[in-house]
Amino acid sequence: MNPVSTYAKAALVLLVVSFVAGGFGEAYVPSKLIVSGDAAATMRNIQTSDTLFRLGFIGYLIEATCDVSLALVFYMLLKPVRKDVALLAAFFGILATALFAVAELFYFAPSFILNGAGYLKTFTTDQLNSLAMLSLRFYSWGSGIFMRFTGRRGCCART
Repeated sequence: MNPVSTYAKAALVLLVVSFVAGGFGEAYVPSKLIVSGDAAATMRNIQTSDTLFRLGFIGYLIEATCDVSLALVFYMLLKPVRKDVALLAAFFGILATALFAVAELFYFAPSFILNGAGYLKTFTTDQLNSLAMLSLRFYSWGSGIFMRFTGRRGCCART
């Protein structure tokens, strides 16, 4: 089998998996959990649907794995045409995935903010809800940066 067609097929599979996992984590889960402008309702949704919240994070991890693999596949596909452009595309892919990983920390932070740890007892429930919502807001902004590097449109969490 021709190596180019093998890489092209791998790219297709990775793109489909990335699209499905990313769509689940970036569109479906936030639409079910995040209530725009209402921190208390959002945090109630996250606490009562913790499994869904964590599955959304798993979707992001799958998407990130696919994105790193796609950077390699696109490098291999573009290398015969122009090696410097292929390397640049790979660097942008890795940079975008790294930025996305940082944003994901903010997605997962509400789990820690709302876990009831002793050191958080000095905050009121409203303050904790606001902190968790702020974390989701940072996640949304960070994901927006990722989207610009990958050419994707839109953003995930509506906060």
